[in-house]
Amino acid sequence: MSKNTIEINSINLLVENCSIIDNGNINEVPNHLISISGGNLAFIGKKQLKIYSEECENLYYKIKDIAEYFSQKTFERHLFHELIPLLKRENRIATQKDFTTFLNHFKNKKIENYQISREIYGVYFEKQNIILGNFLIINTVINKQIFDRFKQLCDDDEIPKFLIEVNVLAKDIIKANEIATLKFEQFENIIAFIVGDLSRKRNIKILSEIDTSAEKIFISSPGKITHKNNSNYSLIIDLDDEKINGQQNGNDTIWKLFSKDKNTDLEKRIKNTIEWSGKALRDDNKAKTLIQFMFAIECSLH
Repeated sequence: MSKNTIEINSINLLVENCSIIDNGNINEVPNHLISISGGNLAFIGKKQLKIYSEECENLYYKIKDIAEYFSQKTFERHLFHELIPLLKRENRIATQKDFTTFLNHFKNKKIENYQISREIYGVYFEKQNIILGNFLIINTVINKQIFDRFKQLCDDDEIPKFLIEVNVLAKDIIKANEIATLKFEQFENIIAFIVGDLSRKRNIKILSEIDTSAEKIFISSPGKITHKNNSNYSLIIDLDDEKINGQQNGNDTIWKLFSKDKNTDLEKRIKNTIEWSGKALRDDNKAKTLIQFMFAIECSLH
């Protein structure tokens, strides 16, 4: 029996449930259509669409060497533009040799170190850079090298004042961005946990401007018209404050914990507790907040 029987069976199930059709011969509206060289790869019918969705995802996450370094989008692009059209045109099923060739296409790609930077709002400090764990936060006004780099790309008034940067290992820029997104969300949760502001007025946002305006809302009812001010704002967090990364309150340990590549079971529980608490402190939905705090408590106990 082949050592990759499950993966090969998934590929063959996808081959069996799709068709290659010419651009001018689409008689039935497909549930999913993929444009390929010389025609289209079509999944016609709800059953076929379900097989496409389930098998693609299962296959992607089953092959850890691919899922770790490539996005699912990149994986599917090669699967449906190269391997499956080849099998359909040769009217045969996938073999171990086909799967090995497919796998080697990804394995042979070089791992690259991507530096992903995004705008960060709701923070302030007067140094060039601040390092918190694996995150580098840059003051572009003071950091001339960064400022000059951005000046070539946009006008002075469009240059972000603060940037946050993280290094990501990947073989695919799409995957690198996906990993970075998760890390930036993690950063937001850690800061929310450390600040611990139940009023949710002290928070940070990455790649989304914080609305500091106050707007007047008019409420009309049959007997009267009333109004109230609705404020949605954030008080600025000073990242240079020793409390953010200080030894005295133990927050330096938090950043070190999230910087580690491997964690013990206890460390994993602590990280999950911090993240769920951070999510609860950032969420305006009281019902969701309660559930997230319950998850945090459960993580700390089990």
